[in-house]
Amino acid sequence: MLQAFEGALGRQLTGEVKECNPEILNNVIAVEQAMVKAAQEANATVINSTFHHFSPYGVSGVVVIQESHLAVHTWPEYGFATIDFFTCGEHVYPQRALNYLAKAFEGKHIDISDTLRGDTNALQEQALSDSFPYTGQASLLERSVWVTEVGDALMKSYKAEVASGKQLSPYWQKLHTPSGNELLTFRGKVVLDYYSSKVMHEMMVHPIITNTQKAEVLVCGLEGAGLLKELGSYEGIKPSWWVEKEEKLLSESFYDITSQKNEIKVLVGEELKGVYDIILLDEHTLGKDTFDITFYNKHLKRNGTLVLVLGQVELQSAKAIKHLKMLQQQFAMEDIKVYWAHTGDVGGSKLFAWVSKEPSSRQWLNEESKEGTEDFFYYDEEIRKTCFTLPKFIRKQIERL
Repeated sequence: MLQAFEGALGRQLTGEVKECNPEILNNVIAVEQAMVKAAQEANATVINSTFHHFSPYGVSGVVVIQESHLAVHTWPEYGFATIDFFTCGEHVYPQRALNYLAKAFEGKHIDISDTLRGDTNALQEQALSDSFPYTGQASLLERSVWVTEVGDALMKSYKAEVASGKQLSPYWQKLHTPSGNELLTFRGKVVLDYYSSKVMHEMMVHPIITNTQKAEVLVCGLEGAGLLKELGSYEGIKPSWWVEKEEKLLSESFYDITSQKNEIKVLVGEELKGVYDIILLDEHTLGKDTFDITFYNKHLKRNGTLVLVLGQVELQSAKAIKHLKMLQQQFAMEDIKVYWAHTGDVGGSKLFAWVSKEPSSRQWLNEESKEGTEDFFYYDEEIRKTCFTLPKFIRKQIERL
């Protein structure tokens, strides 16, 4: 490997990382955090960064460093990422960054190419005046966010100005797009859009609640506020929201949950003691040790129902498969009904699981719901019946468990 670049303007390392964790490669926040850390590991000075999540999956981004740049593009469906590190500083060690990223992406193989760029023997330096260069201090800019949406059979990309949104907390903002959508951003990165989030919440709540007279419902996870908003349209529901840390209450909702028909009991960071008719878990809870068979035995009533998000269909989440296998220790496969829905351009298609030991609670699958569906954004009777009719590739996925 080249250790210095005498006679050249800079050094460029490119890397191909294979057999990576697809969930990491599709997480724009995780990728950016890894890239910034990688630049620091290489002894580079980070100036700024910008990253974009593509529909339905894939991430591109660049970390601008004082010595040049570090760029990446990911293909989660192939478990593959390409990395480009260019530096004009001899005190920077780009191979450290590439090796760090291979570990961060949980890749099994990395191929690295090392090249000198800008042969000084073939270039002629120009004499520029002292007033020519910009001498100001580099700083983080208030920048726009690129967003990709799919609507009316047309994919559109545009910039949503950060200044046009609502500040929910020091890190979270809600933005409004020209097509009428709303976006939730974390540190300027799009993590949820209203359309995708609304579909997911309806598909978790309404297939279960539409035939429920009264129920004590426990909501767990970062999607809690949106789920509580959906639950709030039904009489007789007693909802509780369990979160591990108080700051998460402000972190993830597009919804105003203050005008509910039912009083919400919020449990923050305390030991859970109740027993519930329905438990709703979003995909952020998958893989956490808290939600195991002991948890379900302790907090789900004997004839209760569990609904959880297993994650994106295309990525075949290892956490989701592990969780389903764990549920099989307590429930028969006939008690576990997997269903799916297309949740929009940011979330893609999501798999859900409906779990109950009570045979009578499964009768609603072939019944008309007791509530009208005209006010729903996505959910209706046809959607409910269709989402439980799984395509062959999903059924084969489940049969392999």
